[in-house]
Amino acid sequence: DAAARSPEARHLACGAGQQWEWDGVRFEVLHPWAAARRVRRNNDLSCVIKVTAQGGSLLLVGDLETRGEAAMIARHGVDALASSVIVVGHHGSRSSSSPAFVDAVLPEAAIHSAGYRNRFGHPYPAVWARWAEAGARNWRTDSQGAIRVVISATGVDISAAREENPRYWHGR
Repeated sequence: DAAARSPEARHLACGAGQQWEWDGVRFEVLHPWAAARRVRRNNDLSCVIKVTAQGGSLLLVGDLETRGEAAMIARHGVDALASSVIVVGHHGSRSSSSPAFVDAVLPEAAIHSAGYRNRFGHPYPAVWARWAEAGARNWRTDSQGAIRVVISATGVDISAAREENPRYWHGR
């Protein structure tokens, strides 16, 4: 069917203001909005989604950098960004996680999605420290493997695959 192969059928644009609920879990797109389409760097066009359930919330910011973070703070205010868990923007690079953004989110946990021995050295040590100083427990996929986040009525539970199923060669 030609309609199923059209670019519109394969790509649904992410835009601020989109929201839906599924099984009692609320999904809200916070960024980007139409005016953001004129940014210098594509990273600041990242789709930012807040997932909220009874017991906690998760903020997914993609590759958003400090300019995009500042725009979100200005547009939504700090209360809308506060979350239990964040997947840290741009893999924890130095171009993300401004002090103002960290103070707005103030999560219990910050997950840094980074590849093992990545050439950029992500997560950046100052970004890691910034989240820790804000009270978040830092997690990282390169050394801990897959990070599992469960939000339930009793709160947030986070675990790491390599801690739950250690291999004798890990940590050597």
